[in-house]
Amino acid sequence: MAIHYFEKMTGHHPKSKNLTEEYPFCEVCNAMVAAGRYGMDSAVFKAIAVPIAIEVCHRYTTNHTICPEMIDEMADIVVDSYAEHIFRPHYTCGKLGYCAKDYKVLNLTDYINETLYDKPNKTLPTPSGKDTYTILHISDIHLDLNYTEGTDAFCNEPYCCRP
Repeated sequence: MAIHYFEKMTGHHPKSKNLTEEYPFCEVCNAMVAAGRYGMDSAVFKAIAVPIAIEVCHRYTTNHTICPEMIDEMADIVVDSYAEHIFRPHYTCGKLGYCAKDYKVLNLTDYINETLYDKPNKTLPTPSGKDTYTILHISDIHLDLNYTEGTDAFCNEPYCCRP
């Protein structure tokens, strides 16, 4: 499946002589990135990445109290997402130039135009004049398991106020 997709995007089979000559370090890069990705699942990687992320957060934000708590809470999700979507051998090595790119960069405007090209024009209905209703719609509610009753709701923090 992956080879078929690679062939489709690049016009080459990964084991073809022409591709190997054009990208002699592709297999080495893929192996190193795969090994690095395997290491991203370890607690050691997260133990190294969290302090670095906190330092970066401190450098680029004015509110330094939020960095440790926010990063500690979201580290697993961010590392897993990065490993799944960015730190893939063919993507990373293609970006670095060691392999042929196995992805296609899309132009958002072109994509929207291609997707909506046959959408029919819709005329808006004429208002009926009937009674209208006021409705409260609540979405994107977040559960805070560390909430403490009576804490300050206006603490000027971008993250939930905590005691």
